[in-house]
Amino acid sequence: MPEFDVAAFNAGLSQLRRRFQAELPQRLALIDTAWKNSPSACASAQLLDELHRLAGAAGSLGFAEIERLTRELEQTLKHDFVAIDDFIEQCQAKITD
Repeated sequence: MPEFDVAAFNAGLSQLRRRFQAELPQRLALIDTAWKNSPSACASAQLLDELHRLAGAAGSLGFAEIERLTRELEQTLKHDFVAIDDFIEQCQAKITD
């Protein structure tokens, strides 16, 4: 079995993080669209799925604050229907941190 190549792993992780950062605006747009298409009484399955995927990716790639915000919104929307504009703005701000 070959030895674990730490440099190659770190390079790959850095590439994934850059890709995540580049794709975040599109993912937030998907969440916003899913929000706007949700019935007025509850969050749609599509919206909750998009939030769940974003939270998982953010956590896996070390974007802890985006993961926290996304999980918080996901849990809130499972119980209440709330505005998500602040969430989108906060995630966009965190990607540049």
